[in-house]
Amino acid sequence: MWVHILDEHAQALIEDDEAKRQKARVLALGQFELIGLMDTAERLRDALRPTSPRPEFRQRLKTQLVRDMRRRALYRTILHRSLRSYWVWGAVMSLVSLAGGVGYYLHRRSQAA
Repeated sequence: MWVHILDEHAQALIEDDEAKRQKARVLALGQFELIGLMDTAERLRDALRPTSPRPEFRQRLKTQLVRDMRRRALYRTILHRSLRSYWVWGAVMSLVSLAGGVGYYLHRRSQAA
């Protein structure tokens, strides 16, 4: 029974329906624990009203998010290109090293013969 009364009271607070709120209070008469919980819920509702940000804040936030997104995309592009160039230079250096090793081997072989 308590849960039903508290649920009705909560719905009345959410919908801002004074008639439903008073009906739930009448059902809770004589049950001091319920009255205390309802009073607490009403005080919380009054203290924590939903708000929305000012349009200037929303525009500034949108601008910052777009700028950060573009900066990250640019960073990823630069990073991708630099990693690709590292791979290319790594492959070139490996081939040079391999060619040097083969050249040294051929030189040693011709010296021995």
